[in-house]
Amino acid sequence: MSTLKVGVFVDAENIKFNGGYQLRYDVLRKFAARDGGTLLRLNTYLAFDQERAREEGEYAKKSYIYQQMVRDFGWKIVSNGMDSSPPLRQTASRRQNGS
Repeated sequence: MSTLKVGVFVDAENIKFNGGYQLRYDVLRKFAARDGGTLLRLNTYLAFDQERAREEGEYAKKSYIYQQMVRDFGWKIVSNGMDSSPPLRQTASRRQNGS
């Protein structure tokens, strides 16, 4: 019996933007627990645009389905609940330029 304790943290947004669509969460979970390892954490981090979800029902529906599928494989979803406002850095530089 293994005493290996395992935590897996997936940056889903980074994977998505680098061509990693359709990540197999079920396979990753099995791989992490190979050789009798004990799974302590299975977290996946993703962005969710709340404003867009309010405005676009299809986006909200697809996001919910995706998140539920990941949860069904035993993963915890950690979402930043982002909004569509510009980053503070851009806003600050615009103020300095008088725009």
